[in-house]
Amino acid sequence: MDESGYVVTVANRTRGHSEVGTRCVEVERYHPNPNVTLNLIVGLNGRMYHNFVDGTSDTNTYLQFMGEASHANTENGISVISPGDTIIVDNSPLHRNRAEVTLANFFAPMGVTLIFMPVYSPDLSAAEPVFMKSKIVLKQERFQTIIKENLKFAVSLSLGEVTTSDTREFFNGTGMFNV
Repeated sequence: MDESGYVVTVANRTRGHSEVGTRCVEVERYHPNPNVTLNLIVGLNGRMYHNFVDGTSDTNTYLQFMGEASHANTENGISVISPGDTIIVDNSPLHRNRAEVTLANFFAPMGVTLIFMPVYSPDLSAAEPVFMKSKIVLKQERFQTIIKENLKFAVSLSLGEVTTSDTREFFNGTGMFNV
């Protein structure tokens, strides 16, 4: 399980002020662009479950995501989280403290184990290459209009480009698994 932010970059301003005959310069302290956070569970059989948070993720949205995922099924009707599963998360502060205790108590009766990757080790996450492939796909021209109209839909479509073969390769690439 991991999360990643997606932003629609709006690089070209359409308005500004200057004297006639001088170059227009617009200085802004902060110019927000549409931003969503993709929460994703990826398994050996591919993308298992995802949702979006408007803006950034926090402990509450993380706990809500894990609760939703625990009751969800994949497109093939398989439970996203099943007894005996191991869920691997990074050491983000939002995954620790209250979330760690809450999820340990929630998953224990299900026989699900929650483990944390070593600190600063995104190379051990099979989700990171999924995000990378998704973001590469989103740069293709065929996605440009969709991104501007519906960022969440565009990201969901880009996840469809990640195959089961890809995710197995991503797990192998971590060096923690041999699948």
